[in-house]
Amino acid sequence: MQLTPLSTHWAPRKKKIKKGYNLFRTRCILIHKSIEHQPIDLSNFCYEKTLEICAVKLQLESLKLIIFCVYTAPTGNLELFFSLMEKMLNHLLQPKLTFLICGDLNINLLTKSNDASKLLTLMNTFNLTQVVDFPMRITINNKSLLDTIFIDITTYNKIQIKPFVNGLLDHDAQIISLNKINLIPKQKVPKIKLRLINNTTTSSFQKLLKEETWNQIYVTSGINETFNIFQDIFLRYFEASFPITYSNRKSKQNNWITKGIRISCNKKRELFTQYRGNTDNIQAKNHYKKYRTILRKVINEAKKQFFHKQVVTSSNKVKTVWKIIKENSGNSQQVDTINRIKCGHALLQNPKDTAKAFNKYYTNITSSLNIKHNDMGKASLLLNNFKLGNIVQMEIIPVSEAEVVSIIKHLKPKDSAEYDGISINILKHCAHIISKPLTHIYNCSLTSGTYPERCKFAVVRPIYRKGGYDEMNNYRPISLLTASSKILETILFKRLIQHLESNNILTPAQFGFRKDVHISDAVFSLLNNTGLFISPSGNSELDCATTKTYTAERSISIGRESLKVFCTRGLGVLAGSTARG
Repeated sequence: MQLTPLSTHWAPRKKKIKKGYNLFRTRCILIHKSIEHQPIDLSNFCYEKTLEICAVKLQLESLKLIIFCVYTAPTGNLELFFSLMEKMLNHLLQPKLTFLICGDLNINLLTKSNDASKLLTLMNTFNLTQVVDFPMRITINNKSLLDTIFIDITTYNKIQIKPFVNGLLDHDAQIISLNKINLIPKQKVPKIKLRLINNTTTSSFQKLLKEETWNQIYVTSGINETFNIFQDIFLRYFEASFPITYSNRKSKQNNWITKGIRISCNKKRELFTQYRGNTDNIQAKNHYKKYRTILRKVINEAKKQFFHKQVVTSSNKVKTVWKIIKENSGNSQQVDTINRIKCGHALLQNPKDTAKAFNKYYTNITSSLNIKHNDMGKASLLLNNFKLGNIVQMEIIPVSEAEVVSIIKHLKPKDSAEYDGISINILKHCAHIISKPLTHIYNCSLTSGTYPERCKFAVVRPIYRKGGYDEMNNYRPISLLTASSKILETILFKRLIQHLESNNILTPAQFGFRKDVHISDAVFSLLNNTGLFISPSGNSELDCATTKTYTAERSISIGRESLKVFCTRGLGVLAGSTARG
């Protein structure tokens, strides 16, 4: 479809328009003459600086579509705007007629203002959904979404939308593509919001990043300002390269079923029908059972090959294996949405109220923990008696580009995105391109001792564990961190571990969370130290009668003789020997 609405233009009345296009004012819509269309007179609803609008009706094969181009000045009367807009839409509303509203409304939809809520409510009344949720004007200090598009997403099979940086205004333009415009059956089919990520869009993204100089990052002081500039530039290219698409949820299909298996299953049903109709026919019975056995073996082999191919081609084999196990064992059901939750004596059903309740619950959960056994006096005494002068100051080791690239490459490949919309796989595609500005940012963070504020943000998602679905304590919180914060965390972790190990700050009894140290080392240390106190005569300086080995679910008391035999055998010492391991 070749159609261009312009909410702001300076074309004079006698200006020649590109050949093959018609121009409709007050605002303007450029439309190709080959498209069947009809201009709509909306002069009765226009009001200067409040609602300046033009519209055109398109006659398609299965439906009629009215496209509106709207402009509202910053000084316009918004109450009058909402009233005129509602009257206009009610006047034009007809069966099998859909609307597409676009333009500069001068209402920032990124904020939770009353005007933004009124606009969204008005559009939802006519089954119109906002499909632009990314900022169209980004500056150093703020970002806003004044230009937007509303459309009925239940009417179209697929929608693609992306910003277009024109360089003429401080507002970016928007491009929306409606593919296969056919009226689909009226049913509530949930839409999935996806990014169009393929080789073409990825190459376009890499090209834009290569052309960026990042000069503004190197001359800016302050880690937060520097990181914000990098994130804004990166997100701008990301939004422009990977447009948003809306598609239906894919139904679960058994992809291992081939055409031959379907034919064989139909044949088996026919044999079963013949056998059931004549149970006295032993030959038909045996033939059916033999055919069923062979078909079962074929299906099992098809499943085996299909799942094997999934595991082999997967970048995360462990995750894929567990996914296959859960799907085939029937334990893959997850609670994606929480319809209601108990909060005190109230039952919350509004998603916003539920989110606020979870935030309050997770924030204050530490105050309800059992802290009776924490001896604060001993902890304070230990810190006061500790010789702080003997502590070696941690050396700041600069970050190199090669280290940043290596960390990105070793991150687990994931397509899931956090609050900024950027996944780890996207960073892997451009690791060598953005390594230089990231290295500068991370070095500034180390030297200043400041962690970027935007790296502290996380999406906290409650994951269902067990019990009632409406109980908060049956959900555990999972924090989804951004990819850039994971890189900085890895850098800090490496330097902290190197400092602790090189200066022997960690105690030898620390076996957990250390590299090249396993549970077997802790067991060997226990056996080695415990075996020194056991004498061949059975007398022990250690009261082994009360020694317990704790497992995941219970503690097992170990007797003196059992522990003695276990220790001596584990250390290679024969029974009755006076040697100590």
